[in-house]
Amino acid sequence: MKRVGLFGGTFDPPHLGHLFMAEAARDQLCLDEVWWIPARKPPHKQGHVLSSRVHRMAMTRHAVAGNPQFRASDIELQRSGLSFTVDTVRAVSAAQPGSVLFLLIGQDNWEQFEAWHRPEKVMEMARLVVFPRRRAVPVGDKDVDPANVDVVESPCIGIASSCIRERVRRGLSVRYLVPEAVCTYIAAMGLYLVT
Repeated sequence: MKRVGLFGGTFDPPHLGHLFMAEAARDQLCLDEVWWIPARKPPHKQGHVLSSRVHRMAMTRHAVAGNPQFRASDIELQRSGLSFTVDTVRAVSAAQPGSVLFLLIGQDNWEQFEAWHRPEKVMEMARLVVFPRRRAVPVGDKDVDPANVDVVESPCIGIASSCIRERVRRGLSVRYLVPEAVCTYIAAMGLYLVT
């Protein structure tokens, strides 16, 4: 059975921390593919101004281009309305029958997981893969089956997309924070120069 990781986010922009986390999960969980899925309209970021979906998809494609096991998917960008994870997992499950799905999330999302839209359905369709941030991930403190949760062992890489956007606004380099192709795209498109 194919093992598919689903890695969602705004990816505004995708950075080297994202790449490192996705590769660590791919390696440790023997994933055949990792789908990078830019969100159209994340429910937890309503009111935030995002770069256009065209730019975020292009940057995601540039970010994953060097890894044949990474795939950029516009599955959420093609849907209207809020980007609920349960809908995305359901759609991928239908498109990849027989595959085992792994949902890659950061510790911040893990801590809010029970407040997500239909978290129990997400857990029925996919295993959760949590990336620790500053501390150990307490898997047993949620109303979920800990046997359906994997914690990726990897060093924390403290890169945030918001910091990258701020550096660009201030005229500072983002080299070595984002892939070179993403850095070139940001400059060519004049992204993040104004608030």
